[in-house]
Amino acid sequence: MVRSLAVALAALSLGSTAFGAESVFFDVRPEATVDQPNVVVADIVRVVARDSALAEQLGSIPVGRCASLAGGCRFDVDSVAGAVEARAAELGARIVWGGTRGVAVSGRPKSVSLASAIDGGAAWLVQAYGQGAPVYVDVIDGAATVSVPSGRLQILAEPARMRRAGAYAEMPVRVLVDGVEVAQPQVRYLIRRMAAAADGKTLPTVDGVANFHAPSANPLVAGGELRSAVTRNQRVRLLIDSGPVRVEAEGVALGDALLGGVVAVRRGSGLAAVTGRAIDQGTVQVVEN
Repeated sequence: MVRSLAVALAALSLGSTAFGAESVFFDVRPEATVDQPNVVVADIVRVVARDSALAEQLGSIPVGRCASLAGGCRFDVDSVAGAVEARAAELGARIVWGGTRGVAVSGRPKSVSLASAIDGGAAWLVQAYGQGAPVYVDVIDGAATVSVPSGRLQILAEPARMRRAGAYAEMPVRVLVDGVEVAQPQVRYLIRRMAAAADGKTLPTVDGVANFHAPSANPLVAGGELRSAVTRNQRVRLLIDSGPVRVEAEGVALGDALLGGVVAVRRGSGLAAVTGRAIDQGTVQVVEN
């Protein structure tokens, strides 16, 4: 470090050369983190120059592309010096190299949300378990976010690999960057079936589920993929709950919805549309306070 600074000061003290080019010191870093795969000089070099505008221009010179930020890559000074120096000469600068001869480059870590994958797993569970009485699914454990390097991100929920233990289910979520798996967090759910009371007016919570319906036996799930429970313009059964009273009616769906999803339904001529949640195939529940 001391030697690099000494070289930098010496380079700057030279000022402009006899040919009119200004000397600029490039202090090459041993390691660098970047936000995107197209790497420029400023990502891997500390530019020391008297003219800040010139330093900014030199810092924007392309160095190359990192094929995978998740796996990392390396740039050697000898392999990029020719192109960089040619462009610097066009800008009226002469580069003095210092620091290391190679840079290890990796993606800068960032936090990404798993909310979509978690919600998708919950919807899959409602479909897989939701035969008969309504089912409610709660997330009881699992990271809401995960830290990953920069790059092309894929978050793959794997409901078909759910592991069941009583009223609990655990789903893996694969997180890939540039095709490389960088994390596989587990999300844990509690499944609760709502059972009707003797008077038929209330629905007390009952922990646990008596029967698990495998995806192949569920008309709303095919090969681990969700199908729509309600489709646009489909005639649907409306369950309208207002306190202890439940009213059944018919309506026409104004959109598509997976099981557990929200959809608007037109009840009839002259009546305002209502918004409810698809709780079964062709069935929408509306809760009015």
